[in-house]
Amino acid sequence: MASSKHFPFFSLPGELREVILRYALPVDSVCTIRPYGQHAILEEVGSLLGDLFVVNYQMYQEASAIFYRQRRFVVDVSSRRAYDEFTAEHELFSLQLQTVRRRIRSLTIILKRIGGDFEQKLAPVISDMILSGELRNLQFQLLSPGMDTVFQSRPLLARRSGVSADLEHTPPFQRLLNLVADPDLEKVEICIAGVHLRLWCAFHEGSRQDCPCSEREMRVNAQRWLKVDWKRLVETYGHVQKILRIGER
Repeated sequence: MASSKHFPFFSLPGELREVILRYALPVDSVCTIRPYGQHAILEEVGSLLGDLFVVNYQMYQEASAIFYRQRRFVVDVSSRRAYDEFTAEHELFSLQLQTVRRRIRSLTIILKRIGGDFEQKLAPVISDMILSGELRNLQFQLLSPGMDTVFQSRPLLARRSGVSADLEHTPPFQRLLNLVADPDLEKVEICIAGVHLRLWCAFHEGSRQDCPCSEREMRVNAQRWLKVDWKRLVETYGHVQKILRIGER
């Protein structure tokens, strides 16, 4: 026969409750969110998560704070439909979930195009998560536009590794540079695919004359991720007004 006794969990010190909740929450450190039809989906993180969140308000506050703080959220907006899905009512970038997403500390954004949708729909949300929330670790993974068809025709290949059509001077690109240069961020990364626009060649790791974006090496390096020296990128192309924290000179 089951015991009717219950354990006075909330009588424990807060530090001890946090240790217990860390063990109770799913161990996977990454939550990936992708567009799916008309809604975004959060890949499975364990049924226990839902159980803890609905115990009562205090349990939700304590468990969700740990969950959002210790996990990296990876948001895939590489398709054009993704922006509409993520900004739809009660989705991650909607007004209704503003309080929730402000609790996210680590965020990875997967992009294919740095265009108007990014500038108008996504960048303001990320900026708010930094300024009014807890976002301190930001990463961008930049896919090459048309990576899925890049090897099907030589003209497309030429466009892909050729001139970047002054992308670096466009408002969306400048908005990206302003985001990564935010002084409240503690860790920033920009990673580009092995197949990329020539714009990136002077800024990614291992940059050399026979850059992996060259036609000769594209097939080998298409799936390789390369880190970008984003600070030098901002210094070179950014129209960013440096913001100083109190006490800095």
